[in-house]
Amino acid sequence: MSCEKIVITPDWISVAESLEASPEFLDWLRAEPRTFGELLRHHARWFSWANVRQLVPLNFAKMDLYRANLRGARLHDIFLLEANLEQADLFGARLNRACLHGANLRDAYLNDADLSEADLSFADLRGARLQDAIFAGADLRGADVRYTCLENRKEESGGIT
Repeated sequence: MSCEKIVITPDWISVAESLEASPEFLDWLRAEPRTFGELLRHHARWFSWANVRQLVPLNFAKMDLYRANLRGARLHDIFLLEANLEQADLFGARLNRACLHGANLRDAYLNDADLSEADLSFADLRGARLQDAIFAGADLRGADVRYTCLENRKEESGGIT
């Protein structure tokens, strides 16, 4: 099931409270019924408030995150198959082991992002900024990297496949 429509229940809000989430974040959660899709799209910095990977499969396949601000988000192991991340700000994001197969990352800002062991096969990375990004073990087979700046990319232990 896609997380786009999974509603954040009062039980989830209790988990956020127990993890000492900020009052601003808790107020946002309580204001109206929210979904994990909204949380990722609008408040990525709060997205990792709980270890949701064990409780909800992070399936955001084909989600539209055009121009989303995901700066510094911890999105490891997330499933973004064929998602639209065109012009998204993913500066410093942790996307290790993420499934980005066929994703649209055109003109995305991925400087300092950790894409180690990520599946970027057949992704569209045209024009993406990838300065100082980490690609250790990443799969870029069939990816379109035309007009992409791969300056200072880090291929630590394993390189790009």
